[in-house]
Amino acid sequence: INSKDATAQGNLGLALKLAGRLQDALKVLEGALALDPNSSKNEFCRGQVLVKLKRLDEAVMAFRRTLELRPDDPAAYQFLGQTLSDLGRLEEALRAHEKALELQPDQADHYGNIAGTLCYLKRHSEISPFVETALRLQPGHQVALLSRIDALLAAGTHDPGSIKRATRLGMG
Repeated sequence: INSKDATAQGNLGLALKLAGRLQDALKVLEGALALDPNSSKNEFCRGQVLVKLKRLDEAVMAFRRTLELRPDDPAAYQFLGQTLSDLGRLEEALRAHEKALELQPDQADHYGNIAGTLCYLKRHSEISPFVETALRLQPGHQVALLSRIDALLAAGTHDPGSIKRATRLGMG
């Protein structure tokens, strides 16, 4: 591989990431970004590697940089939202998930991520439309089902039959 070719380096970084060689992948991706700092693909992949390495603050910066380079990337917003959520920055996570949904309204995961984040924020009364849409788009969507159960429990619905029915309804 040509060490001066940012695309080839990025592809190697991706292959190393997929092989689980995360430290090597990070080193190669950072080298690729030194050659081409405007590669959104390499920055996004770097963010994913940083998440796997549990370097979440750095991952947030990588996903934000990806969005500077490619502002209409729903996947970058989704990963940003998940990473912010892992950091406990829930309001920011919610905004990132909402932007992902705005850009890709037919993706069940975006609705599920919003429902899950609303649950973490204890805003259970707001999750229903997101749960229902996620389950319509993808019956059995796990995050949506868990959010539905969490909302029932928060509302004081501890009847196991109600929870069973709510789960069964989501299974399509």
